[in-house]
Amino acid sequence: MTDRYTPAQIYSLVFGATLLLAGIAGFFADASFTTGDDVQGGQLFGLFEVNGWHNLVHVVSGVVLLAAAPRTRACSPSASAPSTPS
Repeated sequence: MTDRYTPAQIYSLVFGATLLLAGIAGFFADASFTTGDDVQGGQLFGLFEVNGWHNLVHVVSGVVLLAAAPRTRACSPSASAPSTPS
């Protein structure tokens, strides 16, 4: 087994951490779970309108990506290569 990360693992780590941090930061802006047509969410960094449901989706998505990042390969490249007769 190698110590290198695959591109998919790097993607999962970077975007998982980003989504998790954005979700947590969003709860500081607005933690309400209101629904309806007249919902006014809080502003995160003055750029993004967020509410509790939006933040929860970010947190769950980030956790899923972070959980998927350390998975090892199902098989090594040499095991999946077709064998050639000698």
